[in-house]
Parts: sequence; structure tokens; C-alpha cells
Amino acid sequence: MFDLDCPTGDLQVGDIFGTAITGIGPSKGPGRYAVALFHRGREQADGAYYGILKVMGTDGADERVADLQRQHSGIEQYLMRIWWQTDLPPDEDDDDRHCAL
Repeated sequence: MFDLDCPTGDLQVGDIFGTAITGIGPSKGPGRYAVALFHRGREQADGAYYGILKVMGTDGADERVADLQRQHSGIEQYLMRIWWQTDLPPDEDDDDRHCAL
């Protein structure tokens, strides 16, 4: 669990590849939020990823990769809980940025 200061109240979650989920608008708007992140299936997803890498470049790889992707679809899942804690103190440097996790 961690705290997140968000001066705009617009939250987005992203990964290192630039993929982002935007439009997360908590009901309280700007403020300090507590964030708890839970996951399951991460280890299985890693195993599936390496299994697919082994198949790539072999005879019939396209069909086998597609089959493995269907077989492992949705194996990795995340739950993020966000709740408002308090207002933020005034800060003249705030601009119209999104709060990114």
C-alpha cells in the first residue's frame, strides 16, 4: 500500500511500454489517495510468455502461438483499490497533469 498525491483527480495506470488506462476519475477529485494493488497469475503469465517464445520461429508457429495465447488469455489479473484520504495543501506549482501510477 502507498499514498498518491493527485492535484487533478485524474488518474491513469500504465506500464513501461506506454500502454495506459486513463479516465479513472475518483469521486472525490483532487487529494491524497491511498492505493493498494493486488495481483494473481503473474508467475503463470511469465511461464506462458516463455512458452510462446520457445514456439516462435518453429514450423507452424503462427497457429501454435495463437493457440497458446487463447489458452492463457486472462491468466494474469490485477485489482487496484484507491480511496481518498485528505485534501492536498495548496501548491503554486500544480498544473493540469494526470496522476500516474
